[in-house]
Amino acid sequence: MYISIITISLFKKIFIRTTKSETKLGKRKMKKLSTIIISSAMVLALMGCGEVEIGSDTNAEGPSSTLNYDDSNSSTDAGEVKAELTDDQFIYNNNVISILDDTQTSLANLGDYNKERSNLDKGGAFKRYDYGKKRGDILLDTFEIDGEELVAYILNTSSDIETARGISNKSTEDDVIAAYGEPTEKISENFDYLTYEFDGYSISFEVSPKDKKLLSIQYTNTPNYDRIKNAPKTT
Repeated sequence: MYISIITISLFKKIFIRTTKSETKLGKRKMKKLSTIIISSAMVLALMGCGEVEIGSDTNAEGPSSTLNYDDSNSSTDAGEVKAELTDDQFIYNNNVISILDDTQTSLANLGDYNKERSNLDKGGAFKRYDYGKKRGDILLDTFEIDGEELVAYILNTSSDIETARGISNKSTEDDVIAAYGEPTEKISENFDYLTYEFDGYSISFEVSPKDKKLLSIQYTNTPNYDRIKNAPKTT
């Protein structure tokens, strides 16, 4: 399957900052950091209609990547959720979500998406599934290559969802570094991005430069991103 340059361009702009009326859009340049990608402008403004886009180098000593997880702030009313999590995973709706899962598994575990807020029918290979009570609480972004729908990103802007090491959008930059050590890469533009590379995926934390609080947490599937980036383009 050949992917047009226009479609690739759309994919590079998928994380946007929007107001309540969603009439003002902004973008930043997407960056590839070694085998990982930071999508710029990946936060939906934390106001009005809702919210919207690590540590140690994975070779450094630090907390174990498998932790006991207590999701007492789950978006469901089921109560406390406990599971053994690895760094590629988090809990949502009492299910373990992993950036390494295929699209069908991810869709099944995430549950019902908001059809009005999702972007599935505008043509092209890119799809965005929007979950949660507010716009952009959880965003699953996929891209179709050779007839296969690949998970590229999972973006978390909800303050109630934590990483395997207990970091949420209530946390600060200092909390992230305390949990993960120094990041593999740090970029400072309009916002700060702390990115951590793992085997087959990365985690990027977007930080407000004003108060150093987290705005979003993005999981990237590195092999899938590489396939998307290297897909043949047509003019």
